[in-house]
Formats: sequence, structure tokens, C-alpha cells
Amino acid sequence: MTIVKTDTADRLPRVFWIVFAGQLVNRIGSMVATFLVFYLTSRGLTVAGIGVVTTALGVGGLLSQPVGGFLADRFGHRLTLIAGMVATAGCMGALGAAQNLPLLAISAAALGFVGDLYRPAAAALVAEVVPLRRRSYAYGLIFWAINLGYPVAGVSAGLLAAHGFWLLFATDAFTCLLFAGIIALGIPATVDRRPAGGRPLVGYRTAFADFRLRWLVILTCGYFVVYSQVFFGLPLAITGAGLPPSSFGPMWW
Repeated sequence: MTIVKTDTADRLPRVFWIVFAGQLVNRIGSMVATFLVFYLTSRGLTVAGIGVVTTALGVGGLLSQPVGGFLADRFGHRLTLIAGMVATAGCMGALGAAQNLPLLAISAAALGFVGDLYRPAAAALVAEVVPLRRRSYAYGLIFWAINLGYPVAGVSAGLLAAHGFWLLFATDAFTCLLFAGIIALGIPATVDRRPAGGRPLVGYRTAFADFRLRWLVILTCGYFVVYSQVFFGLPLAITGAGLPPSSFGPMWW
């Protein structure tokens, strides 16, 4: 009888699996941004008004990850991730409670800004705890969790929306807080390895000195201009065709 021994060096660390679990939970609950156009339509907004709110969401998101990266370097990845998720839950409530177009736009901008603060911190946590030779595999698993969570969120949100859009806001906010709780309870504060004084080793000026990174940013922006139509253009087409929001879930799957 042959006993196969697993090399412990090939096992992904516990901290990685905690980040993995948190991202999976968070993506399963990611419903508000996906169904935002349907929600705004149900509030009686015109296409122009919907454009104002979704643009505000995008403008906030434009700043989110660069600021999140700075905060992660300055205050620690764990703290930034937790604070970002708690703030996102709060902004979900503000958006759901907004009663007019200006408040909807302001709340959407705030949600866009805080909603992705966690991303650089989560990626940096994985980089810190996973050895270089296993890092590609680890990030592949993270993206698998995200890609699994999105369609589950789409189908679930379509079903919940039939009983009230407030369920989407409540579920999304709850999973954000759950993600923050998973990180707070599962990852020790000592996991961050920051330079003395909390100052980052390099800044964005150093990063953008790499022409390959600049081209990657440009190509990624172009890609998301097209891809984002799934969230904004397609829901408008579905609404215009007289189909219910629940029909968007199977399309998303």
C-alpha cells in the first residue's frame, strides 16, 4: 500500500482561504449594482436620470481602487478591507433610502467610491501570504470564486426583486458586513507587512513609469466600456421590451 504525502509547501495558507471565502460570499450578495437600472426604473426615473445615477456610480468607482491601494499601504490591508466593506454596507442603505435624483446620484457616487476599496487590499493580502510560485494558482481560484458568485447573485436577485428591491439592498449590505466579519475574525492584525512608519515603498508615479502597465490600464478601460453595457444597456433593453427583472438572471448565468 502506497501512502501519498502532500507537500505542505504546496498547500495554500489559511489566510488565503479566508479571503477566498469572504470574496465568494460578497460576490454572491452583489445584487444592487447589477440590478441598479431595474431599481431606478421602478422608482420612475427617466433614461436621462438613470444615466446621471449610473454615471455617478462610475465616477466614484474610478477613484475607488487607486485610493484603496493607497489606504492599504498606509493603514494596512486588513483594516482597509474591513473598513471598505462596512462603508459599502452603509452606502447601500443610503442609496436605498434616497428619495430624489440628487440624493440618488450622491449616494451612488459614494457607493461607487467605497465599493471597491477592498480590492487592492484583498489582492495584496493574497500576495503576502502565498509563495510566488503558487500565486497564479491562488489568483485563479479567487477569480473562480468571483465568476461563480456573480451568476448566483444574478439569478437570486431576479427572484428577490419580484418581492421588493429592498431585499436586494438588505442582502448586499449583509454580505458586505459578513465579508468584513470573516476578515476581522479570521485574519490576525499582524498579517500586514508594512514599511516602518506605515509609508508605502513605492507610489503610483513609480508604477506608471512602466509602459506595460500604462497600456494594460488603457486596454482594461476599453474593455470595461464595452463590458459595462451588460449592467446598464442590457437592463434598459429588457425593461423596454416589457420583460421583468427576473429575466435578467438567466441571461447573466
